Amino acid sequence: MRTLGFYRPAIASLVLSENAALLVAGLLSGCLAALVAIAPAIAADPMAVPWRSIAITLLARIIHTAPIEGGRGWAGDGHDALCTSWA
Repeated sequence: MRTLGFYRPAIASLVLSENAALLVAGLLSGCLAALVAIAPAIAADPMAVPWRSIAITLLARIIHTAPIEGGRGWAGDGHDALCTSWA
């Protein structure tokens, strides 16, 4: 893409936005699949489903994958390896 005239910040922005879109799509599809999987339990007894535990787990996953404050990248080890290979 640099050959086509894209600047490094523009490429980084494209990669980041694509990863964010994939993250959101993955979370939404995973939540939908999970709801389909627990649909029989919800139909039988909606109060027996541990909604608080499910919400805390989902929130923790979102927070873990959110950008780290200060622009230092994404949480986790994989992103650091990706960024160093660009240099």
